[in-house]
Amino acid sequence: MHSPDADLGSIPEEKKKYFILGSGRSGSSLLSRFLADAGAEFAADHADSWNPLGGAFEDDALDQISLLLMQAYHLQSQKQYNILYKYYYKKIVTLKRFMAKRKMRQIFSKSSYFKGGHLYHAVRLSARLGYWPVIIVNCRSFDTWFGSKYPGQYFRTVESMMENYAVPMRNALALLGTFGGCVVDYKDMMNLDMRLWAENLGKVTGLDPEAILESRRQRFRDPGPETSLPVYSAQAEQIYSHIQEFSGEAVPPSPAAIRRWLA
Repeated sequence: MHSPDADLGSIPEEKKKYFILGSGRSGSSLLSRFLADAGAEFAADHADSWNPLGGAFEDDALDQISLLLMQAYHLQSQKQYNILYKYYYKKIVTLKRFMAKRKMRQIFSKSSYFKGGHLYHAVRLSARLGYWPVIIVNCRSFDTWFGSKYPGQYFRTVESMMENYAVPMRNALALLGTFGGCVVDYKDMMNLDMRLWAENLGKVTGLDPEAILESRRQRFRDPGPETSLPVYSAQAEQIYSHIQEFSGEAVPPSPAAIRRWLA
């Protein structure tokens, strides 16, 4: 039986699955490229270059898993008090989750690193399947994230984009505190003098921090000045500030998670 204060190093390597979680437009494709150069095996094909407005390292199967779990969650939330839930809607919810678990077993048998916009839906389920999720929270300050994303979102309101930032980051933070991992901030990746983020990645993944930093050195392109728009969200700022509290360390798993999944 594992100690309640066990760290990530005490968890068997073959059980670990690494999830890069965030709200997008925070350098997650570039981060994935650094990790792949250092030896990480991703579910998606390794992209050497990509459209910065699109992204890379995202597998269709992961999108399908996230979609199935999202659909099951929303259907259960909306219909659980309907008189037909037990006889009809619950069967659909169960089927969607069964399909998601089957796809997860298939893709997890081949890879250990995963990236996707709504992948936070799959993390705790992966623990139920016998894996140990390690969380890499990829973040960016709300003002510069919004300035980068808003100009191209022709059909999104400010309010919907605030939720698009807050919901993934709030879930990523909770999962980081549960299963352990680290934080990688966009501003640190883009600062060639910063190396602590790579050292923390090395601690939680076992990859060589120097190989990660060498990849950054070779692939770095100056992104130019940041755009900050006059939009403020107290919720988003609070979440980002809370995430920063974990940015200088390798975060251990919570005792509750150790007791539930490793006892």
